[in-house]
Amino acid sequence: MKREFTPDNIQELEKNKIFVFGSNMNGKHAGGAAKFAVEKFGAIEGQSEGLQGQSYAVPTLGKDMEKLPLESISQSVDDLYSFADENADLIFVVTKIGCGIAGFSETEIADIFKSKSFTPFNVVLPMEFSIIKGVKGFDKNMQCRGMQFEENKEFHQDGTIKACENGVHFCENPLQTLRYYSANNSEFCEVEGHGNLDSHIEDSKIAVSDIKIKGKIKLPQLLELGFEFTRKQVGFFRKRADILISKNTSDSSVNSGLDYSVNSGRDYSVNSGRNSSVNSGLDYSVNSGLDYSVCAGRFYSEIKLEGKNSFGIAGKDSKIKGKIGCAICLVEYNRNNDIIGVKSALVDGEIIKEDVYYKLINGEFVGVE
Repeated sequence: MKREFTPDNIQELEKNKIFVFGSNMNGKHAGGAAKFAVEKFGAIEGQSEGLQGQSYAVPTLGKDMEKLPLESISQSVDDLYSFADENADLIFVVTKIGCGIAGFSETEIADIFKSKSFTPFNVVLPMEFSIIKGVKGFDKNMQCRGMQFEENKEFHQDGTIKACENGVHFCENPLQTLRYYSANNSEFCEVEGHGNLDSHIEDSKIAVSDIKIKGKIKLPQLLELGFEFTRKQVGFFRKRADILISKNTSDSSVNSGLDYSVNSGRDYSVNSGRNSSVNSGLDYSVNSGLDYSVCAGRFYSEIKLEGKNSFGIAGKDSKIKGKIGCAICLVEYNRNNDIIGVKSALVDGEIIKEDVYYKLINGEFVGVE
């Protein structure tokens, strides 16, 4: 999903968006963004922290209007993130808290937000507070768009940053890196992007002015990072959509979606999605997806990757097949249902054939009907 950034001048917000402002421990909202929150978004006098009306207060000053320790503000940001995670139907738009009347520098507050391991999907930050982590692809010489890159170094690009036009590009969802770079002829690194940022409307591609290139990763690690990101995304959408929750509570479900859909079902479920969809099921499930999809099934499942650059994982006594360029992963269990092996590969048309189902038996891919 597209990452957004807090606009400089907020006058109105949609009903599901929450105005996040800096407050003091007295809950006296007398000036700056706090006063605006009272006038426009229902902030409550005397309430120093948390949700109030269509706003959320983060304390940055104490009862004597002294600056609170940065560690205390950091804890309040953690509380905000936890609250946002439990209220996935809301979008929390964070202003530059603490950078006005409270007197903190943007760098001091930005460092708090940048120190967090992950920003919830429904938290919108000022661009100056944002750092986005992901994976970047390169050719075999560590080049991209004419720029030469190196591991464990930082790079800057001037000019107006716009996704697909200018800037250093990477994907927040590591799996979508395979949309732009072949796993057979490319290098991949974990990265952190900041500075001027712009996100792509169709996937998780990010363009940035400043990027930190970390160490190289291999395909199994890329898949692992991508599956973890997808798990977070699926968890978010499960909480956000009542219809998805209802699908996840009944067995023998049939779920289908178009582009960018998320489908989940329990036992005996059938899930299908089109481009960039996420499908998951438990026992005896059948999951299929087209381009850039992620499909997963637990025991006795059948995974069909029917488009390009998709990824699937299948568990005990399950089988999986895909088109050339897709990545497959199989998990092998013993009689006690303990995991004894995991193996992943690209469907290359030679070692792993296109449109042939595979199981993992004694640690090896075996073609099956």
